Amino acid sequence: DKYYYWEFLILYRKLILTILVAFLQSADKNVQALIALALLIVFVVIQLKFKPFCVDGFNKMEVRSLFCSAVITYFGLFYVSEDLSDTSEALVTTTLILANLYFFVYWSFHVWIAARHLIKKKKPHIYLNYCFPNAFEYKAAEIEDYVNLRHQQISLAYMDEIHRGIAGDHAHIQSLKSKKKSGPLFETRSLSLYP
Repeated sequence: DKYYYWEFLILYRKLILTILVAFLQSADKNVQALIALALLIVFVVIQLKFKPFCVDGFNKMEVRSLFCSAVITYFGLFYVSEDLSDTSEALVTTTLILANLYFFVYWSFHVWIAARHLIKKKKPHIYLNYCFPNAFEYKAAEIEDYVNLRHQQISLAYMDEIHRGIAGDHAHIQSLKSKKKSGPLFETRSLSLYP
């Protein structure tokens, strides 16, 4: 809640980088890349200082995203230079591919974890059967957790029913008490042992 405006800052960061490319076309490509690199480094420092997201994983992902963008911008500078040998070009290309691949794998892994967590919460039977079908020890622990969770849910539902039943019984007792005030609660006959 403290950094509710942070998404707007991310939007402005992207806008600034787009403006840099669009309006500085007359400037040298090296100058454009160096300004973009400086801005990305400033944004990394700001992200590390404030850590605006509630979930620490989002902060780490944003820093890694900015860092990969800075690496890509830096190594992109080498493509602008005219005198790049074939070996150097292959090295730069490999570095660019690895930087992109690193972030893609990192992002995919965290999306997978989030999806598993969501499926585990919403559809535990699907989670158990499809996410880890061969991990028997892990599956046994998951089944035990699921059984414990269902037991708690059933216990809470049972306690709720008992509470509602007691409340209903209480209302019934109150109605009987009101009848007692107006007249006898039960019809009684006097029984005599001797006729």
